[in-house]
Amino acid sequence: MSDHSTGNTDYEKYLIEKNDYIHYQDRLIIETKLIIVNPNNETDFYGVLVGNVVDELVNVKTLQEAKDIIAKKEHKYYIVVERDAKFTETLFVQLMMELDQVDNGISTGDVHAIKQEQNLDHVKVDTDLRKYEEVDRPQCIDLTTLRINEIISPWLNNLFAFNTEKYVDPYHKIQNTNFDHYVMVSSGWLWAWLLESNDWNPETQHLTLFNIDGPALTHVTNLVHYWSPWDQSYVDFVTTNEMAKSIMIKAGLIEPESDMTTIGPKYKQVLQEMWDHEMLRWAKIDNSNDPKVGEEVFLRFFRKWQWAEANGKLSIANLNIMSDSLLTKKLSTLCSGRAFWFVSNIFASYGSRMWSGGSKAVELQFFEDFKKKLNKKDIVHGSTPYQEDQKILSAKRPIEI
Repeated sequence: MSDHSTGNTDYEKYLIEKNDYIHYQDRLIIETKLIIVNPNNETDFYGVLVGNVVDELVNVKTLQEAKDIIAKKEHKYYIVVERDAKFTETLFVQLMMELDQVDNGISTGDVHAIKQEQNLDHVKVDTDLRKYEEVDRPQCIDLTTLRINEIISPWLNNLFAFNTEKYVDPYHKIQNTNFDHYVMVSSGWLWAWLLESNDWNPETQHLTLFNIDGPALTHVTNLVHYWSPWDQSYVDFVTTNEMAKSIMIKAGLIEPESDMTTIGPKYKQVLQEMWDHEMLRWAKIDNSNDPKVGEEVFLRFFRKWQWAEANGKLSIANLNIMSDSLLTKKLSTLCSGRAFWFVSNIFASYGSRMWSGGSKAVELQFFEDFKKKLNKKDIVHGSTPYQEDQKILSAKRPIEI
């Protein structure tokens, strides 16, 4: 993993082709059981907050109960939290990385990670790992306020300037790749990459960008209205344009210097690295590994985006497609012709786990109900849940309705 000057390894999840972060995330999601020992109300809620990053979550009263669960060997990996210790997804990923480097389990002293065949009584303690305990962890001043904020509006001011998903072309799995309407969640740039990968023509194909988070929609609208990528770099725009800068600061992606207006060079460096990596992904659309080609492809898309916005071929929807059943159905009926829906990981995410109360079965029902709202022959692409051999899983695949 690269060593950013910010020291915030949470940025690594965006650089998925350059490191093993995504591999360890998948290990957590598919193969890991999280056991929390005798949690207080606050720790219990933080368990639910990170519940979407593990396969299963359970609370027990004693450490012996945790050991009894581990002895059943139903999961390949286990994370055990004691004494109301703080924890985050970033900490869990770091523990998994360290786990591959030691013979026994690994622990912060209070949060332990072990493999199926290892013993919880013989873990290596590395207290330096505690520095990851609060990376990307929402602060709790009042538990009621935290619960309401995180359950009712889990994505508020949580802008994804870049995606944490691999850029994979789904169209080769679809027989008919002609669409009249694209309905895309406005997260990062993957939606745009998917459009350009299928040679989007805004003169004949309408685009709807949707998001549950109003600031995220404001961000993309601000980009297409006021940014000229021919004249100004992405980093310069988002760190100097007042609207973009404000949204990026609230999302925790950048921080101002002591004068509260200037963005320091360390954050610009991180953003530039992510942008350079983004351009490598865009280059692949033209079968190239040259980031300069990626920039040319991106500019080709951006000109189309500007044209669509200026000529009424772009609509914006502030929408929660999981809970807003009436509006989702209405949007579907208003779509012109056959639609391609990009839902990212909405149905297998932090937000979906919060609304489902930690139940994968309820998440699956969310998705099944959503599919019923769509038109025949529509396509849905993203991380979508499905059931196989009594186990509910998630796959990144296009599904024909």
